[in-house]
Amino acid sequence: MTAAVPPKVVAGAAALALSSLLLLYRRRRRSSPTRAASPAAPAAPAPAKAPPRRETLTVELQDVCDVDLLTDAEAAPEPVELRGGAALPEALVRLWRDERMCDVHLHAGRPGAETSHAAHRVVLAAQSGFLGRLLSENAPGTKAPPTHLRLTHLSSEACAALLTFAYRGSCVVGTPALLVQLVHAAAELRLDGLRDAAAAAIASLLSPASCLRAWSLAQAHGLHALESPNPKPNPKPTPTPTPTPKPKPKPKPKPKPNPDPSPKPKPRRTGCTR
Repeated sequence: MTAAVPPKVVAGAAALALSSLLLLYRRRRRSSPTRAASPAAPAAPAPAKAPPRRETLTVELQDVCDVDLLTDAEAAPEPVELRGGAALPEALVRLWRDERMCDVHLHAGRPGAETSHAAHRVVLAAQSGFLGRLLSENAPGTKAPPTHLRLTHLSSEACAALLTFAYRGSCVVGTPALLVQLVHAAAELRLDGLRDAAAAAIASLLSPASCLRAWSLAQAHGLHALESPNPKPNPKPTPTPTPTPKPKPKPKPKPKPNPDPSPKPKPRRTGCTR
């Protein structure tokens, strides 16, 4: 018959065995070669930077349907020079030509083939109060004024002529169709100087066949130069000549009596006096 092992002896043996196993594990860990570092997890790709948002504002212009208003099948179109605007200093015009310090772009042309035209915001605002309000207020959905204006139904040639007139005070229009397009665009964008110059040029090119459509164009945009292209001056009333009064003859001065230089002799008294 075996004697029972006291519980304290069993607990001590178990503790000794556990400590031995722990010591052995530490020694093996220290003596083992350095393990290759486990490959790090691939870093998440950095989110691609979104392209800078363009503050673009679209200005819906009228689709011009009467571009052939001045078209003459028998005559070749001749360039027309528009004048009457205020020319800006040559230094500012040079900055515009070189596209330096320009802070707004006008986009015009057919969809898919638009061209960009650089300009200065202050120049457009000075030419038109309407454009000044558009370029000073925040674009829809953004916190900044628009830097790009998209002009619908406006050709690239018409946009270039519009900016040339704004900077130089004059421009050359190659075709009558472009001239009609400029009238519509200038009237809607409140470019009064360009509108009046283009209307005067159209009035000089009118014919009996195109005068009716030109009158409709004048009514649509309030173009007085087209409503009466050659107004007759009102005859001034001829003033009735007033008779000039004849001058009264001056009275002749009366001749003064000539004084007698010799004194008259005094009368002598005769006779005796008592």
